[in-house]
Amino acid sequence: MAAPQDADEVLAALRLGWYVAEVRGRNRPGGPVPPAESLPNRAGHVLPLRIERTPQELRIEAQSVVRKLAEDLKVDIYWALDPAAVCDPLTPNCWAFLLGAQRGSELTRLAGRLSGYFNPYCCPALAGTLRLWLSVAGDSAWRESAQDHLYRQTRRWYELLILGQDPSTLIKPYTIFRDWQASLRAVQALWVQLVTAAVSLLLVIALITLIINGSSNAFLKALFGVLGVAGLSAATVQAGLKNTAQSLFLRLRQDAYTDLVGAAIAVAPAKPGAERQDRVVAEEIRKRTLTTAADAAVP
Repeated sequence: MAAPQDADEVLAALRLGWYVAEVRGRNRPGGPVPPAESLPNRAGHVLPLRIERTPQELRIEAQSVVRKLAEDLKVDIYWALDPAAVCDPLTPNCWAFLLGAQRGSELTRLAGRLSGYFNPYCCPALAGTLRLWLSVAGDSAWRESAQDHLYRQTRRWYELLILGQDPSTLIKPYTIFRDWQASLRAVQALWVQLVTAAVSLLLVIALITLIINGSSNAFLKALFGVLGVAGLSAATVQAGLKNTAQSLFLRLRQDAYTDLVGAAIAVAPAKPGAERQDRVVAEEIRKRTLTTAADAAVP
């Protein structure tokens, strides 16, 4: 899929918004400090990895990036989450507002508008994990220990949206064979189309059988004549049914693969009282309202 002509500008604006949020978070008094690995000796020309930089170095880096992006985009310049904020009444920095139903729906719509700028499975998977975090934010017990998980989740979103990582690379080897339930869920969602295709197949088989046997029934002869005049021979009907079946099968594979990608990029705390955390995550991701592009290839 060819990238839109304004892809560079749109992605630069996305990076700017991300780094504005990072600058604010890294400079907020009493804010969380991500763990950093200290280098044994910082003297000389040392080039630390991102996880090895000190909080001060990370603040400087984020501020420098914001200045450069704002300059490139010719604009003057996050949503700010306070995990301790009371949500009654709602405040702009509390869980229930920032990850509430209204903002969640709008963020999903915005992700859909940007789907042409990313891997076809990126935005639907993002919408699935966003739906997961809406449920986490709406449950006071579930979100009690969610702060560290949200940090790791935002890093995963950063890798996909800013660094352009292919989300399918995060699926563990052979997961697509082990997680047969993803395919089953897709079949359950499209059972009407599958039944219709099966009935159509049976009708085509019956039609071909009658043609081969040369039925003497007057009604069938008239029907075959009408079909012939309309150009609906057994071959054309069979070809149309084949195309429909292939399209349906591709849609099943795409939906199942999107669920697998969503589960692979999801990072969330364990839900209190839930026996199977993976099942909770899968159920929440399936509530997404954004799906994959119809022409997306399945790896």
